[in-house]
Amino acid sequence: MITNEVELFTGKEAFKLGLAEAVERGEAKIIGQYEIFGNGGLEFKQRNFVFKDKGGNLRVGKFKDEGEIFSFMTELCERNKAV
Repeated sequence: MITNEVELFTGKEAFKLGLAEAVERGEAKIIGQYEIFGNGGLEFKQRNFVFKDKGGNLRVGKFKDEGEIFSFMTELCERNKAV
């Protein structure tokens, strides 16, 4: 059983800590459910993700909000274009 506290990450924090690499290796999954509303609003219900950071420490977290998920995804897509 994992007993780490759930951290709230910005997209940049998660990227710097190594979440992108953990996802690419298949060691971490970012899972959730989203709903888009008629007024343009968006709700993303996240599940906790678990990954080892670049220092080998186990981290459990969620993104602070929907904007941070998009920030992380933007950086991940840019990184994959460069490869």
